[in-house]
Amino acid sequence: MKTFKRTVTLLLALCMITALMVGIVGCDNGNTPDSNITPAPSEGPGSSENGTYNISVKSFAGMVLSDIDVYVYADNSLTDLKTLGKTDANGYVSFDLPKNDNYAIELRGLPKGYNVEPYYSFTGNTALITLSTSVVKEELPGNTLLKAGDVMYDFTFTTPGGEKINLAEILKEKDAVLLNFWYVNCPACVLEFPYMQEAYEMYGDDIEIVAVSPMDADHDITKFQNDNKLTFKMASCSFSWPTAFSVTGYPTSVLIDKYGMICLVEVGALTSLRPFTSMFDHFTADDYKQKICTSIDDLITKIKPNKEMDTSENIGNAINSGSINVTYRPETESSNAEYAWPFIIDEKYGRKCIYASNKGIEDSYAAIYADIELKKGQAIGFDYIISSEAYSDIMFVIVQKDDIYSISGLKEAEGWKSCYPWVALEDGTYELALVFSKDSDTNEGDDTVYISNMRVIDAKNIDSDAYISRNAATEKDGTFEYADIVFNSNDGYYHVGSENGPLLLVDLMNLTLFNEEKSIFDLTYEDDATINGVKIYEAMINYFSYASNSSLNGVCTVNGELAEFLKEVANIYGFDNNEKEWLKACRYYQYYGPIEGKQLVDPIQGLATFSATTVVEGKDNPDNYFYYDRVIIPRGVLKKFVPTKTGVYRITSKSTSIQGVNGWIFNEQGEIIYTYEHFERLYEDTLNVSMVYFMEAGKSYYIDIAFWDVYEVGSIYFDIEYIGRTFDLFQVCSPGYYTYDTDATGEAMYETISGGIKAVLGNDGYYYHDLGKDENGNQIYGSKIYADFTGLTVMSHPIASVTVNGKTEKGIIDLGGFDFSKSEGDQEILTYLANRNNDVEATKSYLKELWGEQYETYAAQYKIDEVFAGKYHGAGSDCTEAMKKYLSKIIENGKDELIGCVAVDEELAEMLQMLADKYVNPMDYSVEFGWLKLCYYYEYLGA
Repeated sequence: MKTFKRTVTLLLALCMITALMVGIVGCDNGNTPDSNITPAPSEGPGSSENGTYNISVKSFAGMVLSDIDVYVYADNSLTDLKTLGKTDANGYVSFDLPKNDNYAIELRGLPKGYNVEPYYSFTGNTALITLSTSVVKEELPGNTLLKAGDVMYDFTFTTPGGEKINLAEILKEKDAVLLNFWYVNCPACVLEFPYMQEAYEMYGDDIEIVAVSPMDADHDITKFQNDNKLTFKMASCSFSWPTAFSVTGYPTSVLIDKYGMICLVEVGALTSLRPFTSMFDHFTADDYKQKICTSIDDLITKIKPNKEMDTSENIGNAINSGSINVTYRPETESSNAEYAWPFIIDEKYGRKCIYASNKGIEDSYAAIYADIELKKGQAIGFDYIISSEAYSDIMFVIVQKDDIYSISGLKEAEGWKSCYPWVALEDGTYELALVFSKDSDTNEGDDTVYISNMRVIDAKNIDSDAYISRNAATEKDGTFEYADIVFNSNDGYYHVGSENGPLLLVDLMNLTLFNEEKSIFDLTYEDDATINGVKIYEAMINYFSYASNSSLNGVCTVNGELAEFLKEVANIYGFDNNEKEWLKACRYYQYYGPIEGKQLVDPIQGLATFSATTVVEGKDNPDNYFYYDRVIIPRGVLKKFVPTKTGVYRITSKSTSIQGVNGWIFNEQGEIIYTYEHFERLYEDTLNVSMVYFMEAGKSYYIDIAFWDVYEVGSIYFDIEYIGRTFDLFQVCSPGYYTYDTDATGEAMYETISGGIKAVLGNDGYYYHDLGKDENGNQIYGSKIYADFTGLTVMSHPIASVTVNGKTEKGIIDLGGFDFSKSEGDQEILTYLANRNNDVEATKSYLKELWGEQYETYAAQYKIDEVFAGKYHGAGSDCTEAMKKYLSKIIENGKDELIGCVAVDEELAEMLQMLADKYVNPMDYSVEFGWLKLCYYYEYLGA
């Protein structure tokens, strides 16, 4: 598992917005207070003295339950209603009532799954009501959205072997259930499953894992499970389940505890064992206490250090260079100090050094502090080596509690490198902190950082690039002085001192001198203040996104628009009557080193159209590449391309990533105008993109190519080639998965569709791309539609048998796929039989080995004895011979992209539709134009 902090704040805010929209709890059982009920007069029995009665309603997990209807009766007969109300946002409600020891409380309007007593009593003047939960034994209602903190609805999935998996039944025996959403061709799922399996083998007596795919057929799930030797339960599911959890990425795991409570929804692969063991330890503990988690990080147990730091004197003798005054000390002040690993004296490449002792400890950190005396104009310097997981294990270099550098690891340790994190502007003692943070993923290289040659030198002698952070506002004797800033119209940014001075940066996501209690993000998010009629937070949301993805944590370069927003922020939330007060949130980086006038690279470069660098047409251009060293969400960075001539261009990536890349093109307004979907017939590289798009000369287009895995780092090179003024692109008619047609509101999903183009039968008996009708009602025909007989589409075999390099691959026709008198299961069993020379006993022996303990279950589901006896279970007739007639119509000459294809007529379309319904369509009914997933057409590109 990877963790990334730069995007967390913004994503949490978006999640908070979603939570507000969905609501903390739902009152859907109809038991809201009746408007006709009037409480009886509040007359206390034998006394007229009043008292305040307080009621708190919480879940077993400690989650407050708001908006719950609370009725207070004179006694537990629940006939004499005295008052009623609702719990507030904190789960509380208070009543002023005559003193009475017999009051009884009735709760109504609770979410489903909460176990409610007929009534509750006060203890004194207080009732602390804690409600337990259990699985809601109902089917999931349509359009229901679930999240951590909700009670889970019951489910029943059926494995490919016919076993029923019921949540309520499982929780009678197990402590928790991990519900995992995945699919066969999900690379991240494949990375996660070995660790999940290992954890299951350790905790399977107490934990059940149910991995469900909304995209795969039973036979594909069975093959995947067997190939990967996975023993936990796997099944298919309807799309309603991932939709209920708002799943946008795979894998996603949902942890349901013994009380039916959804305690965790974790998006993304967990690629080490520790997250699973930490999670399972918590939910299987004898003293288990219910806990609602925002992420798996809430559950990962930390390991306390078993080493101690040496004395400051001994460390100084090992790493100090020259006569310097420095005192070394361990971490003692932070709330996590007990988990801070020390730096230990060692030797590396023949040089005395110290190293971070948390090597091999996932999700840990090591820290050392140095108090160093400096004279004005002197610099702190040290040498370092990092040998660890690239871009995930980080050394943070902090001076005076300000993050200066974040230095990533390298798997293979290189030579010593120099770092100069600070130059003193005045005499004093400065605090340097070195913190080596390891994530919870793999351990690579030496898995540590080495420090040596701690020194103090004159800043003029710094021999490598050093960027020193400076505040744009400095306080002296209670008065602030502000840096001079100048707007550079060439790059659109503010600079410090001159047009070509250091870039002015604003910290939007962290505490600053402007406000030491809240960030600008927090100030604007929590308030309704507006600018030009728009809430400031909403006006600035893009800049918060840039800052969250910035190469400098939480920092954004200041352009003209952002400066105006910041002035308004200072006007509303500031303390001083000074037009420059917004600069208290700003900083800049002063350069020291061998290259005069060198500038810091824009930390939000490529995150917006205005910060994109320019690329040019050409092949093998060394400047045409993307470089990723961190997680960026939304995905990727932008490169600006301005065509010199109008026409069609091809943009092709050249990545060596084993998981592949994605590609998009944006317009000048930052809107997506093209999304790559791997749909060109002759482009067979499934791990790269080849984007073909018509572009106008002089217009700006923004290219975005990013790794499929958001955590992957490295470079992606690409070519930009001009094809011609126009181009006919031969591409798949219906790319991707089945989807849903929606109503006018875009909310209701009422019809499953194939997606892509629509087809219309022409007067010549062939199908064409349906371009609609002209103003006179006449049909407009586009390209003729062709079925791919020799290539792979959504099927794992070509339609026709093909021979490549002397090896013949049987096609769907010869494999019997067009025999619709046989079901998909029949066909699978017959394939096993044919591979064993039609020997029934040999086939049964093979299936017993393949299916293991589930043989009897699978044998019954597949009805293998009937299949062996020649009794089949299909819904149609055998179309094999009819399909063979089309083999003579396969195009063998002419355009390369058409070779191996057949023009689709009405009969062929009908048989292809039946094939799609049999093997491709995950639904129980036919999807119109499903056959187009096996076909291609020409899309005209040009003016």
